[in-house]
Amino acid sequence: MEHLQTVREQGQSLSCYIRNLIRNDMNRTIPNNSVDALAQAIADKLGAVQVIANVEKPIDDDSPISLEDKMIIDQLF
Repeated sequence: MEHLQTVREQGQSLSCYIRNLIRNDMNRTIPNNSVDALAQAIADKLGAVQVIANVEKPIDDDSPISLEDKMIIDQLF
């Protein structure tokens, strides 16, 4: 119900919205705003790129970065 209200607020009629849903279903296309489509696109991109994770890098003790900054960076990764 909330989604349909959002569609109305965006200026699109419900009949037009339903026609687009049916057309997409008939053409077996996934709408661009679909979470599943976005997840699939991200998975495809990640599959095409080699991702290296959990690699320990040596810490340079002579670096101008403070201990607090290093801890924040470690938490991010």
